[in-house]
This record gives sequence, C-alpha cells and structure tokens, in this order.
Amino acid sequence: MENWTWQQYKQWISNNMQNGYQYLFRGQENPEWKLQTSFHRVTQNNPSITLPIYLHNIIPELNNILVSQGFENHLLYDSVNLNSFLAKLQHHGFPTPLLDWTYNPYIAVYFAIEKIITNFEGEFSIFIFDYIQWITTNFQPIDLYSSNYFVSTFKPHYTNNPRLVTQNSILTVTNVNDIQEYLINAEKSQGKKYLYKINIQKNEIYSIKRDLEAMGITSKKLFPNLDRLCVEMKNNFFGIT
Repeated sequence: MENWTWQQYKQWISNNMQNGYQYLFRGQENPEWKLQTSFHRVTQNNPSITLPIYLHNIIPELNNILVSQGFENHLLYDSVNLNSFLAKLQHHGFPTPLLDWTYNPYIAVYFAIEKIITNFEGEFSIFIFDYIQWITTNFQPIDLYSSNYFVSTFKPHYTNNPRLVTQNSILTVTNVNDIQEYLINAEKSQGKKYLYKINIQKNEIYSIKRDLEAMGITSKKLFPNLDRLCVEMKNNFFGIT
C-alpha cells in the first residue's frame, strides 16, 4: 500500500499506460474495505446462504421470475451464460460473486469518490491489478461450481448491458471470500507482484472532480439509457445534437 497525491497518480498513468490493457483498476471509497464481491460481503454474516445454495436455488428462481415478466431466459448450466447473467444482475444491484474492474484508471477514481459529498477526511483507495501477468501465470477457470478456489478475469456478453462499454468494464469471477488476501498469498508463493493498492487523500476531491469532468467522465456518460444513447449516436452519425 502506498500513499500518493492525485498528481502522482496521474503521472503513474502517463508513465505506465502505453499498453492500455496491462492493468485493471478498481476504486473503493473506504481503504478499510476488503477486495470482496457483493455476494461474499452480504453472506459473511449469514453462513446459511452458501455459494451452492445461491447457484442451485436463488439464481434459477430469480431467472424464472424475470422470464415470467418478459425478460430473456438464460442458460444457467453454461458458465459463460451464467456469469453474463450475473454480470447483468450485478450492474442492477443484485449480489453476485463477481467484482467490477475497469481498464480506465480515471473511471476507477470516479467510482471511488462518487458518493463522497460532505466528509473529505481520510483517504480513498485505488487497486491496480496486473492482470496480464496474472492470467499468463495462473489458470483461469470460470465455473462457480468448482470446488477449487480461483480468481479469474471474465468478459461477459454485452447483450442488454451497455454499462460494460461505457465503463470500460471487465470483471473477476471468484469463489474466494477475500480477493486481496488470495492474490497476496499467490504473490508470496509465485515470487511475483500482481496487486497494488494506492491511497489518495479525500481533500483533493474538488480538483479530481474537475479533472474527471474535463475528461467527460460523468454519471451521464457512465450510466447510459436508451435516450442518452440515441442522442449520442445521432450526434455521431448525423452531426445533430
């Protein structure tokens, strides 16, 4: 873990982002929060809801309810389709064993500070994951029914999930409770460095938000709906705003 200024973070990006797909980024408002999926977070105090129960009972029932209301049916026995369904649920607030990351280091900062309105004391965190080194060194299973522990990167289907595009999104899928601890243990056993954690002072938020807005990183851009997409595409194709 390192403490950086906003300027140092921007300088690191300038120095290290020639290959824009070497690293993944995740912003978190509180440095004390674990690197943990929403499923593992909400079930840590409710051990009766295990991952097998979630997969065998909860997700099929939720899929049936959505199908009854006119949504598409998902092939839950196929890992890619199942995880793509979970990715869609994730982006609408339902707990899943997936964790959101982004290729864009500035979008990660946006999500770290978006809910900070009044209290500018302390720090927020950015995790930097050297995922290219991770996937070339470690096998990447995505089957959540597996009994072996894993953390794998996963690119879901884009169908009806436009946020994956606007947020430069990629996910990790895992059956591990604490991803940071798992990666640190892998670093020790493999003699490599996969994960970095950067803390930045919240008292820099005003200047950070100005920079992000100048880059076009706003809620309007990151959370598109059909109207916004149509206006944007009309401008792109016809030059009409």
